[in-house]
Amino acid sequence: MAMDFPISSHAVTVRLNDGMGKFGPAHVFRGDPSPVGLAVANLKTGSSPYIITANQGADSCSIYANDGTGSFGPPTGGYDGVLEGTPDSPTNDADSDYISADLNGDGKPDLALIAWPSVSSPNNDMVLSVLLNQGNGQFSLPVRSPVFSDLSIAQDFVFGSFRKGTSQPDFLGMAINQGATAGQNLQLVYMPNLGDGQFGSPVAIPLLVSGGAYGFGTLAVGDFNNDGSLDFAVTTAGGSPTASIQLTVFLGNGDGTFKANPYQVNFGPTGNGALPIAMFVGDANDDGLPDLFVWVGSTGYQGGDLYEFLGKGDGSFLAPIDVLPNLARMTMADLNHDGRLDVIDIENSGPGSGSATTPPQITIYLGQPNGSFPKLTTLTPFLGVPSNSTIGDGASPIGGFFASLLADFNGDGNQDIALYQQSGGPSSPSFVQYLSGNGDGTFTPTNDIFELKIPECPSLAVYNLLGDNRATLVQTPNFSSSYQILPSAPAPALQIGFVEFPIFAAADTLQIFLNVPATSATTVLLSASDPNVQIPNSVQVPAGQVYLEVPFTLTNGFTKNRWFSITAQAGTDTAIAYIYLAPGNSPDSFSLSLYSGYVPPNSSSVAPGQDAAWTATLDSHGLASSTFTFSCGTLPVGATCSSFSPPSVPVPSGGSSVSSFVVSTSSSIPPGQYSFPVTATDGFITLSSTALLNVGDFALTVSPTSLSVPWTSNPIFNTTVTPIYGYSEGVTISCSNLPAGMTCPSTSSGNFPINLNKVAPGTYAITILASGTGNSLSHSVQVQIQVVPQPLVSLNQSTLSFNQVLVGATSAAQAVVLSNTGDVALLLTGISTSVTTGANGSFSQTNNCGSSVAAGGSCSINLTYNPTAVGSATGVLQIVDNASSSPQQIPLSATAVDFSFQVAPGSQSSVTVNAGQSATYNLQVHPNQLQGTVGLSCPGAPAYAHCSWSPTDVSLSGAAAQPVQVVVTTTAPSLVVPFCGRPSLQWYSIGVFALLAVILSLIVGGRVEMSRRWENALLVLMIICLFGTLTSCGGGGGGLPSGGGGSPGTPSGTYTIVLTGSYGGGTHSINLGLTVK
Repeated sequence: MAMDFPISSHAVTVRLNDGMGKFGPAHVFRGDPSPVGLAVANLKTGSSPYIITANQGADSCSIYANDGTGSFGPPTGGYDGVLEGTPDSPTNDADSDYISADLNGDGKPDLALIAWPSVSSPNNDMVLSVLLNQGNGQFSLPVRSPVFSDLSIAQDFVFGSFRKGTSQPDFLGMAINQGATAGQNLQLVYMPNLGDGQFGSPVAIPLLVSGGAYGFGTLAVGDFNNDGSLDFAVTTAGGSPTASIQLTVFLGNGDGTFKANPYQVNFGPTGNGALPIAMFVGDANDDGLPDLFVWVGSTGYQGGDLYEFLGKGDGSFLAPIDVLPNLARMTMADLNHDGRLDVIDIENSGPGSGSATTPPQITIYLGQPNGSFPKLTTLTPFLGVPSNSTIGDGASPIGGFFASLLADFNGDGNQDIALYQQSGGPSSPSFVQYLSGNGDGTFTPTNDIFELKIPECPSLAVYNLLGDNRATLVQTPNFSSSYQILPSAPAPALQIGFVEFPIFAAADTLQIFLNVPATSATTVLLSASDPNVQIPNSVQVPAGQVYLEVPFTLTNGFTKNRWFSITAQAGTDTAIAYIYLAPGNSPDSFSLSLYSGYVPPNSSSVAPGQDAAWTATLDSHGLASSTFTFSCGTLPVGATCSSFSPPSVPVPSGGSSVSSFVVSTSSSIPPGQYSFPVTATDGFITLSSTALLNVGDFALTVSPTSLSVPWTSNPIFNTTVTPIYGYSEGVTISCSNLPAGMTCPSTSSGNFPINLNKVAPGTYAITILASGTGNSLSHSVQVQIQVVPQPLVSLNQSTLSFNQVLVGATSAAQAVVLSNTGDVALLLTGISTSVTTGANGSFSQTNNCGSSVAAGGSCSINLTYNPTAVGSATGVLQIVDNASSSPQQIPLSATAVDFSFQVAPGSQSSVTVNAGQSATYNLQVHPNQLQGTVGLSCPGAPAYAHCSWSPTDVSLSGAAAQPVQVVVTTTAPSLVVPFCGRPSLQWYSIGVFALLAVILSLIVGGRVEMSRRWENALLVLMIICLFGTLTSCGGGGGGLPSGGGGSPGTPSGTYTIVLTGSYGGGTHSINLGLTVK
């Protein structure tokens, strides 16, 4: 025989030696928590060795009695981990809770869970681990089948006969694959049952999930299309803030396959916090068709609505109905044998709450033929709080949510309720009490308390697991690799305990609990193992009652640290309780502490009229246990202590219990620090702790308290709020007594500006007020503001730019208008310009402002830019005056550009021609950052010569030079000036033609009578005028004079021809040489 400690830390393990150097399967025997020492000894003559453990977690000693076969009595269990199977088996395989089904067709319920892969598995596949029921309270070694790929988190799995003709159910499960890429992490697989707990290779079933493959789903099976083949439904969370829960129904073909294009519908709330927690199948409306129920909650598996889907019989469903909202912890079962599912909900606060703070409230809703669920009754049978570990102790709550809450625990054919509770905090040991079902939806509370010794509660109740026609509890405690079987047994008629443990003051009270109330008085015989214990020989529990307290005392001769027992007997039922008298320095004791969330933790700070909340915590050290009642000591005038909630609490051994209370203050209570005691007593000992109540206040300081400012600015005061007596509430600072137009902000502290909004000059007294947030505290400081008149400068320009100014020229002037919008004269000290960057020019200004500008007056400042080289420049116009904004500045910027004439390559700047010839000059205009059009002119040609150019204007863009051709045309000497290319008729030519026309009409018409001599004379005159007119056609762009007679031509000599370019008010030119022979 060998012994070992399991991971669960509240049991021992025994492996029997086969005599061949090997040891058999591990058998687990449950005891008290945290065994730190173990011994084996023959404690009874003729018996096999017993096992004794010293348990640190319970300050107890456990004796495991050997029945002679190597078994040490129930509760028992085994292992499904590293200690069983191959050496590389999983070390912690509780990836799910257990579920139960007959997996090998022998009529006995078996157990199955999802386990972690073995450490040497090449693919990290999760496994389905099956424990076959041996029928003798023992289970087989694990039979493992690979199921989910990679390291997955099991969500739910079920067993069902998806293949016709076989009695062994197949596997269907879903999981989240942690190693998969996004969108591929949800696995839904089917495995056929091969017999003897073994399953075939997993077959993936595609599942289209809207909103992304998020997982967190549930499964349910049923024949939803009424074809004799089993189908299944799956619900999944949306996985995104906008996606709702999705229901998908797969129709079976009866051969382990499923039809394509499953039925899908979205319903319920949206977002990652909306999760499908559990799904149930039943006939809700007596139409013979299976319906679906989905309980939807939030993260933490608590608090949600129950949705009902009525089946159509073809695999689809009517629109879901929210039949019951705000269910805290629920499950479904047929409680009244009418074939319809009913609802059991456990609440312990407001509707929909799952926080364990108050005694549990059980509400029963009975299903009706129309699918509704009216409330039948509400029970508050017990005083503990629901265990925080009720949702299961594996990684996922699988197998019907809260699967251990409801079962037939007493074998009468009716469903009973197991209510798991704790008497202390979340880490205190849990215990269970039962409500016996009456078969009509009502329940009878039974008062016996069955301790579980650890905080975790069983996750599964299986009917007839041990062949006893009762439900048995199955637990995988604390995520361990062990499982433990807790069989049902008839409840004892009575239990006893002590109000206080141990005894501290030589007196205590025995508590007697009857399991159920009797119709007549119950006589209980009492006896003590030590004669120094003075207790009545018998007492009677009145009819209809289940609880009685019996005080007892210890004589002076009783030895401290000595244990004794008290025995109670009612009929044939006997109960024994053990206790001892603690010495003054006993490690078994209690302590009381206060917590408020402040520093130090026993202090609280409020403003007058507010409430201060505390939590009183009672801790048990060692074995100490009792029930304490709280009260407040003397409080200051203006403060009252509310009732404690709860007013009394049981404190379990090694655990803790809490109660909350509130101290209310009046608005008239003076600020200060007040101390008062908080006491807790069990009637034998009294514990006290001092609470500090700080009634806070604050002080307001403002600096400065007086400011003199112009009417155009905003004065700023600095405000400081100083807490007094721990004041921690908010403070809002505002102002009052403001003149019309003046405003101030609402702030907490720091700079506090006053917006004058140009109020008239004068002296104003205003009040700065600090008001407490959520309380009646307020403090104020009066400040003075003197608003003085002043000039105010307004400029019509904020910036000036002088662009593309030609080097050597002066830019066009730009004007800045300076206006005095203030109420006194603006005194000017200086107006100047300066260059800040660039050395290629200067800014200049002229103005008509003089030395002052009257209120409401204005003046002009004209600015120019004079560049000396190409480039950019910046500068500033600065005005110095007596305004508060002095000096005022306007940024200036300018760009200087240039161009030049050059003789084109291959051409000449000087040309020699004979009179009558033309001189041609090919030139180029080179830009220097100039972008624009340069106008051209060519004045000053010599006499009898003409200057022309092409193009007339030059457009410059970029850096490329532009061609210009200049042509000077000269004139040769002649008697008759040759006809010019473009004759033009002068005014005298028009007159000559008119005269000729009159003479010709006189000659031809004969209207006037004249002599022949006059006719000849007129004819000669007409010929002479005509000849003179035709020979007087001079003109052009230069020195070709007009007139009759001959021409001397362009005089010979050397001339300078000037081509001039103009841009932006500036000019550049080039001199061309002309020699005429």
